[in-house]
Amino acid sequence: MDKRKVVIHGADIYGEKLAKRIEYIFDVVGFIDRRASEKNREKNNIPLYKDYEDVPEKVDFIILAIPDFNGQQREYVKRGVPFEKILDFRHPYDYEKHILHQCLVNEVMRRKVPGAVAELGVDYGDTAKYINLYFPDRTCYLFDTFSGFDQRDKDESQALTPEFLEFYNFRSNAERVLDRMFYPEKCVVKAGYFPESLNGMEDEFAFVHIDCDLYKPILAGLEYFYPRLNKGGYIAVHDFYNILYPQAKEAVREFADKYNLAYVTDFFSDSAIFSKD
Repeated sequence: MDKRKVVIHGADIYGEKLAKRIEYIFDVVGFIDRRASEKNREKNNIPLYKDYEDVPEKVDFIILAIPDFNGQQREYVKRGVPFEKILDFRHPYDYEKHILHQCLVNEVMRRKVPGAVAELGVDYGDTAKYINLYFPDRTCYLFDTFSGFDQRDKDESQALTPEFLEFYNFRSNAERVLDRMFYPEKCVVKAGYFPESLNGMEDEFAFVHIDCDLYKPILAGLEYFYPRLNKGGYIAVHDFYNILYPQAKEAVREFADKYNLAYVTDFFSDSAIFSKD
């Protein structure tokens, strides 16, 4: 699939940085900024338009990079722009994590790293839908119990009380998650206890996000995905600095020490990142 064409509504520093983060994921054909004038027709060699109607070519998405996303979204919908065509890249859930993923995916695309993509710990699909968006032509595996934490993963060393587990025992629904995906036809739901849910699959991967909170599934995920990660690919593990799930950090460290692997961490996105070079 050719890169989807997008315009970024908002040409301030947020919009400029966003354009750099996604330059290999999308074809950024312009900025929209009502302050544009005849004398100011481009931004960093990208055309600058005063209004959406001024954009000369058809685009797949409008990315809103402005503070008032809801207001601008309503305006576009009133003007006949389909709701699903308007993306919010400034206020998504776990904003810092999405910035990190955009940077990693952009490098994967720049280097043309082959392979499928996956998320282990899908929850309600808040992150998976963006992974699916960034990789429209690749198989996207969605691993989750879809029934909350499994009893086999509730290690006593984590001191997770029944009250805590009940409060944080997220129960998503596979059908609802698929409804949120941009390209559901590319998604493969792998429901059940990991790694049993693998059912013998042996794909290779370009990008994997592990966000299952607990020690055992994080370690199992790293053991499975890292050997199958193609050169130039990345695995991002969430909750590295999460005080509610302290054993997430221990799983990452144990895996890295076992195989003498280096990784980097990002405090703002609460992630540890493994690469394959």
